[in-house]
Amino acid sequence: MASIDPFWDKIAAKYEASSAGNIGPNFAARVERAATLFGPRARVLDVGCASGEIPLALAKHVAAIHGIDVSPKLVEFARGKAKQRGIANASFESGDVIGASLAEESFDGITVFAVFHLVEDPAKLLHRLYTLLRPGGHMISETPCLADRSWIFGPIIKLAQWVGKAPRIVTRLHLTDVEEMIREAGFEILESKRYNSKNDQQSITARRPQGTSSNVS
Repeated sequence: MASIDPFWDKIAAKYEASSAGNIGPNFAARVERAATLFGPRARVLDVGCASGEIPLALAKHVAAIHGIDVSPKLVEFARGKAKQRGIANASFESGDVIGASLAEESFDGITVFAVFHLVEDPAKLLHRLYTLLRPGGHMISETPCLADRSWIFGPIIKLAQWVGKAPRIVTRLHLTDVEEMIREAGFEILESKRYNSKNDQQSITARRPQGTSSNVS
């Protein structure tokens, strides 16, 4: 299991305090897309769930949803809100999804929002997600493709890391990098689109093909 960056626990309280202000039309549209794709009988995994707003909002549209995040403090907030709101079909755990005790092919849908650029080995993560998804299941990801933006973001990120305002790992990915890794993990891409023109989050909907094995080379 990879070492956990203490940055996420450090910012957990501030992140949670600001999360209510981040819930707007784009958030609602994201949840609606996932709900429509997965359906009411789906068992869903949300990777990088943070303080739980996305899985808690999606819970009423699916059979069950499980959130996982590397920050124990963020997961504490998620569990507290689930209890406070009476959402019984949402569960949470802290840890690295690659090493988590999750059964293969146990999820009908997976959401991965703003995660691939923050992990040491996104290709390895994608292979793990492929094994967790049942054949015919769908994955929705959103990734900021920082390498497709101005070169100045590289030095800005380095400076933010140096002063403790950014996590240890921030990878500047091209959109082509992300799409290639998704395909190499065994998924087929159904849609690749930027829904919000005001940010650089590329939304990719992918599917694990029917009749496939978890052993993808």
